[in-house]
Amino acid sequence: MKRYAVLSFFLLSLLRAQTPGGLGPIDDSVRVTLANEIAPQLQTAQDQGPLAAGASIDSIMLLLKPTAAQQQALSSLLADQQDRASANYHHWLTPAQFADSFALSSADYTTITLGW
Repeated sequence: MKRYAVLSFFLLSLLRAQTPGGLGPIDDSVRVTLANEIAPQLQTAQDQGPLAAGASIDSIMLLLKPTAAQQQALSSLLADQQDRASANYHHWLTPAQFADSFALSSADYTTITLGW
């Protein structure tokens, strides 16, 4: 059970990308290409050019990396929860508490969804 809790915390932390000042405007000139992230069925696909204006995409997955400070805070919390000497020993967070500390803020969510 502990492994699932830690895994859940880790996966949820990946959704958090808020910086102290928020995300700010989306800058199309700042892009990152992920290595080895192309689905096998797409590796032989041919580029068919730009998508027509007004076309819709059914779904998209956007993974946001936590800041170094957020990752440190999560790592500290997880270590404290396993340390018998800590006040946070076995002090598990509810999903709402975890979201308040580690999830993407509603303001940043709006920035992302309105920026596209």
